[in-house]
Amino acid sequence: PTSFSIPTVVPGGPGTEYVLTSVTVNGALQSSNTVTITPSSNFASYYITASYSTYYLVTVESPMPVSVTTYNESVVATSFSEWVPSDSIVSIGVPSAYTFNNGTRLVYTGSNESITVDQPITLTINDFITQYLISVTSPVPVIVTTPTGTYNTTSLTTWVNEGSIVSINIPSIYDLGNGTRL
Repeated sequence: PTSFSIPTVVPGGPGTEYVLTSVTVNGALQSSNTVTITPSSNFASYYITASYSTYYLVTVESPMPVSVTTYNESVVATSFSEWVPSDSIVSIGVPSAYTFNNGTRLVYTGSNESITVDQPITLTINDFITQYLISVTSPVPVIVTTPTGTYNTTSLTTWVNEGSIVSINIPSIYDLGNGTRL
């Protein structure tokens, strides 16, 4: 008898590989990738067919954890890499904001995606803007101007984008209405 093994994975170009899906000998499906042929006194022809599926490497990188869902798993990670079958769908989910304990947050400006994989894919998710939490408290009304509006208030807490200009106009004299001024 002669035995040989059909490769289960065959490298393709960069980010591409072919994964064995079935082996047949003279049309009969084999249970493994090892084929054994036993010669007999009668000459016989053997037709061996190996079938492969195309897989592509999908890589996702992000400074913050994102949800990645493939044909066989769903993970939350900042770095992800997996071989997926051609024409499968990979879904990427990014929260709208990541808020930190120091009065800052990252706001995602991109969109969540579902991608049909037809080639190797590397996704770098970096569509974030930094925002800072500002708080203004005053015993008298002040005029606070932010990129989102102008407020005449004694208390304001809001998020502003990094680099934004915020102005506070404090009246030089404030009349309390009872004959007292500040």
